[in-house]
Amino acid sequence: MKQTTKIIQSNFDFTQDLDFVFEATGLAILVEDTQQNIILTNTLFCNLFDLNTKQNKLINTSSLALFQQIKNCFKDPEKFEQQVAALTEKNSIVTNQSFALINGKNIKQNYYPLFKNDTHKGHIWVYESLQKAASSVLANSSFKIENALHFLPNEIAIYNTDSQIIFINKAYINNSEKRNWAKENTLQQYFSYENLPIEIATTREHYFKQAIQTKSAVSWQETNHPSYLTFLRTCYPITDEFKKVTAILEFSNDITQQKKLELKLQQAVDYFYNTLNNVSNIVLQTDEKLQLQFLNNYWQNITGQNTQALTGKSVFEILEITHYELYQKVFSILNNNSKKETGEIAIEDKDKNTTLRTDKKRKRT
Repeated sequence: MKQTTKIIQSNFDFTQDLDFVFEATGLAILVEDTQQNIILTNTLFCNLFDLNTKQNKLINTSSLALFQQIKNCFKDPEKFEQQVAALTEKNSIVTNQSFALINGKNIKQNYYPLFKNDTHKGHIWVYESLQKAASSVLANSSFKIENALHFLPNEIAIYNTDSQIIFINKAYINNSEKRNWAKENTLQQYFSYENLPIEIATTREHYFKQAIQTKSAVSWQETNHPSYLTFLRTCYPITDEFKKVTAILEFSNDITQQKKLELKLQQAVDYFYNTLNNVSNIVLQTDEKLQLQFLNNYWQNITGQNTQALTGKSVFEILEITHYELYQKVFSILNNNSKKETGEIAIEDKDKNTTLRTDKKRKRT
């Protein structure tokens, strides 16, 4: 069974009175009868194909002659002509056919056979600029993205290269009236308007300029007073196809809890090392290359050497190990080798008259 487009009104007449209906669709439209006479068209059709005539002048003229004229607008006129002939012969709906025009535009063609009471009455041709369709999709996508950004807990804003606000989400400015006022104003202007510390806005705009100059992301930490919330702010440069910065995206992340945990961890580490500094034994810590990371105060007490000056030196250099066999034993001990090792290390004190001897046995289970 053929797909058809049916007109329900029994006495439907195509007149110029319906022009406004077709104009409202934003589509270029041409309707012809079975004798290839134009019944109706609109201004958008004339504009799309650069016709130097008004649409009412085309009524009752030959659609065949018109198609012969507009085919020269196509990069592949023969393909267009063949498609028109094939579609009018089959009388079946065919949509989303793409064509390229010589003016650089790309268009989409939809064809619908026109039936009234199961009697074939003509053909409907609908054209749409793909650029316009793409812009509509992008605009719709942009709206959805902006709407989603409003529900994120992070403060997010987009600025132009003059620090004027293009977009700012609810987490940044919760009040919709203030948010609308802030658009097209700079961050400093908004802070002044809200009686907020202007130096905060100045600092942020400084980093915006840095991101523009370096064309790379810039991050900094910011603590708000009196709430003492700490935010990690990052601004990202947005570039065009020519690598030119056109906008700045600012994104913030609340790291207050992270900073509190870091403080507690640092306090625990300090307490641990303070404890080691007060024991009456030598305690040292090295990295995987056996370079000194920590040496407690007892070493300085008995040798007179500044422990801070020794940081980063090889443990073998500090202990002045010269015998290879002992070197090998100590290396095995410090690396927690699977073998049982015994090592002896002699250390002279600052008075050159006391020898400390350490015997260590380790067995890895």
